[in-house]
Amino acid sequence: MHLLAVAMRLTRFTDFAVRVMLYLATHEERLCSIGEIAQAHGISQNHLMKVVSELAGAGFVQSLRGRSGGIRLARPARHADIVQIKRVYEKPSQDDGARVLVDRLWPRGLKKEKAALDLWLKDIAPSPGLRQWFDHDPNRWQDFQQLYRTELAQNGLALIHLADLLRRAPVTLLYAARDVEHNHARVLADYLRDAMKLCG
Repeated sequence: MHLLAVAMRLTRFTDFAVRVMLYLATHEERLCSIGEIAQAHGISQNHLMKVVSELAGAGFVQSLRGRSGGIRLARPARHADIVQIKRVYEKPSQDDGARVLVDRLWPRGLKKEKAALDLWLKDIAPSPGLRQWFDHDPNRWQDFQQLYRTELAQNGLALIHLADLLRRAPVTLLYAARDVEHNHARVLADYLRDAMKLCG
């Protein structure tokens, strides 16, 4: 399969994991079964059992055994599906929600106190090779988006961590680049929104 076609797909684990978490967030008033989630999304129950086991081990999902058991989010959702992007040099706002820096390198000339971060998620940034190749060249923007999506699909744990945070509070993805139109935070925000649409 051509690289650009592959780039638009989530890996199986990441896709299933995000679907599970967002399904649980929209049905938080009760325990859910793996069977119902599998049926809702047309996914193999065996595959989902492995995904849920990984999510439970990472502390994202709580699994209750027994006849009336099931699974639920380890922390309640706030139904906050708002994700926005902002330059990290801009003044923090109460509307920012959780402020997450998504750059691999610390922003030049910025003190940590001024950044007012809730989380620095370095691992979700583009790889050094991809970042250097792109260099914010508008002519490479389309290819960059697809290649970065491929990297995100391979970065399940960081993506799930961000999706979990997003379900509990509004999230602002922070970046240092001067180019507000062609930057990886914009791609990441769109990627998260696309994942949510998959879950209805």
